[in-house]
Amino acid sequence: MSYSGYYYGGYGGGGGYSNGGYSNNGGYRGNGGYRNGGGYRSNGSYRNNGGYSNGNGYRNNGGGYRRNGDYRNNSGNQNVYTDGACSRNGRQGSQAGIGVWYGNGDSRNVSRPLDGWHHTNQRAELAAMNEAIRGSNPNQPLTIHSDSSYGIQAMTNWGSKWEQNGYRTSSGGEVKNQDLIREGRDLMSSRNAPVSFQHVSGHSGNYGNDQADSLANQGKRM
Repeated sequence: MSYSGYYYGGYGGGGGYSNGGYSNNGGYRGNGGYRNGGGYRSNGSYRNNGGYSNGNGYRNNGGGYRRNGDYRNNSGNQNVYTDGACSRNGRQGSQAGIGVWYGNGDSRNVSRPLDGWHHTNQRAELAAMNEAIRGSNPNQPLTIHSDSSYGIQAMTNWGSKWEQNGYRTSSGGEVKNQDLIREGRDLMSSRNAPVSFQHVSGHSGNYGNDQADSLANQGKRM
């Protein structure tokens, strides 16, 4: 299932999610594509106001250009890649790290160990997303590119439902990692501009994802 174009505009936003498509304020995503404000993205490509992107680069009328994951956009949209890594995941002695990559040489890039004593890959993925949101400009739209379907769902669809039922599972148990999920959704809610999520395939040659993965693996060894 594709998660491209998942959008978060704050608590109680209009629109909804149904049958693999997402709608919010006139936007639509189905079968991996997203349309909003005249733009369309499908299977990793995006077009808006004459701009087009694929795996190699991006260009729009504002003069922005991205190649191999290094992104510049005069329109102000921020793109960031996040990843989490964990050795001995779920076992004693596990060590996790987070990676946040905005671009080559960007001062906002992050590589560090996961905080706390409970280290898992899922917690590292969520913590990396939270770190990216904290480091972004809250007045400009942000797109988080991640290979974690769990993390994206937890921050969007599942998180919205959990908020409504007190972070309980369908069986009545407590939702795992809710401290990080609550933190992330609070961070998104406090922003003046929306956060969207784009799912990317891990270890598939995506330059930005590879850089975030490298930073996460460095972080777990610190």
